Amino acid sequence: MPSLKLHRDANFGEVSNMSTGGEIAGKPPTSSTGTQYAINYLRLGVPADSTHKPAQRGGARNFASNGTDSLSIAHVGKLIAATEYTVAIGLPFNRMITIHWESAGILPAGIVKATGRFIDLFTKTLSRHGHCNALIWVQENGHRKGAHVHILAHVPASAVKLIDRMKYKWLRSITGIAYKKRVIKSDPIGGRLNIENSNRALHLANLETALGYVLKGASAEAAAKFKLSRLEPGGNCIGKRCGMSQNIGPKARKRTKTEGHQI
Repeated sequence: MPSLKLHRDANFGEVSNMSTGGEIAGKPPTSSTGTQYAINYLRLGVPADSTHKPAQRGGARNFASNGTDSLSIAHVGKLIAATEYTVAIGLPFNRMITIHWESAGILPAGIVKATGRFIDLFTKTLSRHGHCNALIWVQENGHRKGAHVHILAHVPASAVKLIDRMKYKWLRSITGIAYKKRVIKSDPIGGRLNIENSNRALHLANLETALGYVLKGASAEAAAKFKLSRLEPGGNCIGKRCGMSQNIGPKARKRTKTEGHQI
């Protein structure tokens, strides 16, 4: 399979559990270089203001003491491995979804629960329509954007309109309030639908850029190990900082190797 440059010369293996915390808050300066592709993830924008009273939803076990300040080596290694695996099994990430949960009324302690609910509705909808899915997600907490989550997912081109139509309904059911403009942003990776089939090389280049953006909250150790050039503070996040669908997780990847398939 074509390799993403993010993992070149890195041994990311199966390390520790995804819920482990970050190591340190310090980071080297953000790189100002790099190729810009058809879609620019710097233009995510500032979310709708969150001056309304946040909804008291979820996160009963997500105490502040469980917060982390960065993605660890374990986190980054597994996210990269999962992303490469999606390419190998024909479910490459082709869509980036960002949800500004705090602007939608969800307290930081409830972000993981809200994200889990959104992903559950998302995957079940695709499954009901006969589509396979794969995804990873990363939680961040920015000074201006507040608590939010980035999701990289595989969405078949034929299902994009369905997902775009349903996402507002899902958010209303999760938050209990009317949808606010710019709470959710969803774009095809590469700027157009089905690019993963029409121009595979360009799609992989864009996928590398998207993954680099999602991993920008990595610790200094993780950034050095995986040669990540773009770094920004990911903020303190409560509960799990990142996750992935089971079909691309460590167990699924290990089972594939055990069965003798070459990845």
